[in-house]
Amino acid sequence: MTELGEFEGSEVTGTTIAIRNAGDGLSAAMKVDPQILHLNDTVFVVMECRVADVAFPPVKDAETKVTRKHVLRAGNATIVDGKLVRAALNETAAKIEKARDEATKAQRLDLEYDPLAPKPGKATAAAKKAPTKKASAAKKAPAKKAAKRGGLTAVPPVE
Repeated sequence: MTELGEFEGSEVTGTTIAIRNAGDGLSAAMKVDPQILHLNDTVFVVMECRVADVAFPPVKDAETKVTRKHVLRAGNATIVDGKLVRAALNETAAKIEKARDEATKAQRLDLEYDPLAPKPGKATAAAKKAPTKKASAAKKAPAKKAAKRGGLTAVPPVE
């Protein structure tokens, strides 16, 4: 992985891209080579871009970390046959999936899982309070309604 370095004493922890004017070049290309696109079509667009700006916004909840944000200005653009770019897209998708899997695996390894341990913030059965009058009345309400209609109702489970 590429070392991202520092910016003004802050660690650069990632990179992002924003593309400006992306539709301009593609619209110009479609004027000379019109195409009809339908709802939910998948198209592959190749763009020529110039790096117009580089910014270093802070990472949320991290005082000394920033992200390197590249702002690209699109120039020429065209829709291409997916076969021309499929290998590159598949390679990138595989790298992304591998990185996500590794991050998930690292998180799972950090957690000690005990299925019998009480969940944080949840009271154990012994610590729960007895049902209040309001809760008891709510459980009896369906039985009273059914009795008025002359029908049967299920008996609530005993706690």
